Amino acid sequence: MLIAAAVFHVLSIPVALLFLITYASSIAGRSISLEEMFALGQGLGALILFGSLIQVVLAAIAGIGAELLLKRRTRVSMQMIAAGAASLAFSLVVFGGFMGGIGGALSITAGVMALAEPPPPMWFPTYRPPMWP
Repeated sequence: MLIAAAVFHVLSIPVALLFLITYASSIAGRSISLEEMFALGQGLGALILFGSLIQVVLAAIAGIGAELLLKRRTRVSMQMIAAGAASLAFSLVVFGGFMGGIGGALSITAGVMALAEPPPPMWFPTYRPPMWP
């Protein structure tokens, strides 16, 4: 599930850029390229770069969390819930849109599922019934 979250975070970058370019083109009344988007405003180019970088970092966090949960380290589940909540908020408010939001929701769900799973037993006690003659 966290692998899917990482994929959604990575896919949110081109989808958000596509929506941003489409929205800017509809306002301008003509087709606008990505280079023109960077030249439009000083803060817009920084927002695109910053948002893309954060989405890549969130995808890496989800991938690392997936690796740790596959190794049965359930202590990381609370961190994955927190990272999922932060990525959900960032994606919906700043950059990433609904695709990044889906990635954040999947991270939260995976953390909750790992939290509900009991840790594997460290050793199995052996029990032998008494031998009766």
